[in-house]
Amino acid sequence: MSDSNTLTNDLLEGHVIECRICYQTLDANSFCSGQVINPCNCQGMYAFAHKTCLEARLQRTARVMCDICRFAYIMTRKPKPLHSWLMSFACKDYFIEIMIQTFNILIVLIVCHLILTDSRAKLPKLLLSSLMVFQLIHLFLLIIFWIQFVLKSRHDMNEWKISNFFVSVQQNPDYRLDKRYLRPRSPVRASGAFESTSHQKSN
Repeated sequence: MSDSNTLTNDLLEGHVIECRICYQTLDANSFCSGQVINPCNCQGMYAFAHKTCLEARLQRTARVMCDICRFAYIMTRKPKPLHSWLMSFACKDYFIEIMIQTFNILIVLIVCHLILTDSRAKLPKLLLSSLMVFQLIHLFLLIIFWIQFVLKSRHDMNEWKISNFFVSVQQNPDYRLDKRYLRPRSPVRASGAFESTSHQKSN
């Protein structure tokens, strides 16, 4: 952005300067507080933007450059905290399913373990062997379920990181404002006066 005093003078000289995102008319306080930046090389009505407005749009669209002048924004991305992913991940159907399966298998393993370790239970060797095999199979299934769960959750987290992050856009340090492209504060009134003058001359 050019010098803040220059921008303030531009406003006082009667130019209309708006945010390119929300179209709100900007004032000197916005520039002095750093709320407004020149993120690219655009001039005129596309030159200025609220920092928060532009960051919200880039976070939503995942763009990295200006659609008009193709300038690559100077920005940093910071991933959202892990608990945000956990909150969304806990609502997934496969997360609930793996919890139910894990609970059922643990119940089976506990019951089998109690039967096998009960010295008072006089069971045939064949039945004891079958229970041990049954227990091992369920233990193996539990391991398989959790391996799948870890792989799927990791993939889900990587996909989530692509579109869930905080964006911080910086000012273009090489930006030079061209006053010729700034819009006068009262173009409608000026146009009306011009038309009135032309009409009088024609008469």
